Amino acid sequence: MNSGKTSLLADDVRLSRIKTLVDLQSSARQLFIKPKQKTAGVMAGSHSSRFRGRGMDFSESRVYQPGDDIRAIDWRVTARTGTTHTKIYTEERERPVFFVVDNSHSMQFATKVAFKSVIAQRLAALLAWASFQHGDRVGGQVFSDQQQIEVQAKGGKAGVLRFLHCLSQAINETETHSTNSLGNATKRLRYFLRPGSLLFVISDFLHWDEQSQRQFSYLSHHCDVVFLMLYDPIEAEAPPAGDYLISDGHRFAHWNTRQTKQVNAVTQLFQQRKQQIQKFCQQHAAFFLDVATNDNLVERLHRHLVLPMNLYKSR
Repeated sequence: MNSGKTSLLADDVRLSRIKTLVDLQSSARQLFIKPKQKTAGVMAGSHSSRFRGRGMDFSESRVYQPGDDIRAIDWRVTARTGTTHTKIYTEERERPVFFVVDNSHSMQFATKVAFKSVIAQRLAALLAWASFQHGDRVGGQVFSDQQQIEVQAKGGKAGVLRFLHCLSQAINETETHSTNSLGNATKRLRYFLRPGSLLFVISDFLHWDEQSQRQFSYLSHHCDVVFLMLYDPIEAEAPPAGDYLISDGHRFAHWNTRQTKQVNAVTQLFQQRKQQIQKFCQQHAAFFLDVATNDNLVERLHRHLVLPMNLYKSR
């Protein structure tokens, strides 16, 4: 639903054309600046990963050295030789970066700037271009209650364009009585996402449930997972008391924000959902970042994703 007191242009409501997403390439150059401190290990790509780097290609085993990660101990060689050995891995030159973009009915909501679904598109496009500029392969999935579009991760500019085409081909979700949880929509990911992949999940997480938790709990053991939680400012903070005309594009109604209990219930549900996702990220070494529809997307991503990230602590 839209607030009747905020004028939204057609391009802020409808999902973007591919040209709009392609034009974000120049803005993405500000993201993922190479950090000063590199992570340990041989990094064959154009940038050092701020993530755990699991699932890299095995290179060799060597004698254990102080400071080596005990999780990398090669127990077979250790048992055979009687001397502790460590597995050495080499990161792929093109790391798979995969996006899950929520386009369900709850994402068709706005009071400022644009629908959450449109902001999700722009976020995914910015990060896809940034990944391309750092030599990674790009793929993704757009899901709603009515459809699910998916493209495998591919390298080069062609890989990004295939994904952007996938984003632009998604349809605006109309009202539906069914719900498609993140877990159900992404259950195929565990079968084709390679270990060590970087997974961005862009959603308002309104349909987060036990199935979603199980699915992403499994994925977090094999991939680096980043949750980008989109929200409209009115979800986090109620507007000034008054009578607001709201619409879903077909029907109109009045929302009286002088009814304190109803208004507080909306903000409380949002805070509870946010805390639930943050807690999950803390427990599963995933990264959490909330993004409002009226945020400067490049600035917010640059500030929170360009720095060396502590994946064991949500921001």
